[in-house]
Amino acid sequence: MLPIHFPPRQTVYWWFRRFVRLLLFRTIHDIALMIDRERSGRNADPSAVVVDSQTIKSPAAAGTRGFDGAKKIVGRKRHIAVDIDGHLLMVNLTTTDSSGAQAILDGLAKRWTLIKHLFADGAYDRRQLLYNAAFLDFVVEIVRRTIQASIPRRGVVERTFGWLTRYRRLVRDYEARLDVSEAMIYAAMASPIIRRIKQAAPGMHVSVMYGTSKEGTALAMAADADIDNALPPAWASAPHALDGQPRPRRRRSQL
Repeated sequence: MLPIHFPPRQTVYWWFRRFVRLLLFRTIHDIALMIDRERSGRNADPSAVVVDSQTIKSPAAAGTRGFDGAKKIVGRKRHIAVDIDGHLLMVNLTTTDSSGAQAILDGLAKRWTLIKHLFADGAYDRRQLLYNAAFLDFVVEIVRRTIQASIPRRGVVERTFGWLTRYRRLVRDYEARLDVSEAMIYAAMASPIIRRIKQAAPGMHVSVMYGTSKEGTALAMAADADIDNALPPAWASAPHALDGQPRPRRRRSQL
């Protein structure tokens, strides 16, 4: 249900899908995360991450799903990578198997170039995966399950899963498309980060210069910065890319 001042549902969803294809929600999340890390005295790019997966139920209307034989759940699997504070760095959704682990490694190598150390549980202790991680110059440390109530590093990523399930739309995976589901996760995780930045500096104007992995990542905070220079290439060109393309028609009122 949309607010009364919103356009028709078809128009709103058309723009939402357009933003998903432009990776706008992921870009906003990454920029906010880098600002928050530098604000707390850390490097914008993390050097160590924790990788884990979560199997969630998905209704039949969602389409793409599978069966997890270990947990006896029909649904999808969320492979996520978080920093040592539990902030989301990357998410990859697959059917209930472990194929998404390799996509996480490839994505981390491209988007976060300073990462060198990975913590994972025993599910990722597979020869081919460890070989690919070594090829990407990653050091993988497998954290075994012990009798301790709190396992070092493992509790960080479990807390992130707890944050995700606080959002009603993420308790189950209701989305028919995997890219839309990932966008919902990035939007949910970006919300508390942006709120925390706003509370720390309510009157500050922030400009972020965000490059690709080859260009490197630069972070700049200024009082009077040009916001056009703060956008990544795909984001900055988005309004021009929309020109000349058909817009959804607004339906006339039936009243």
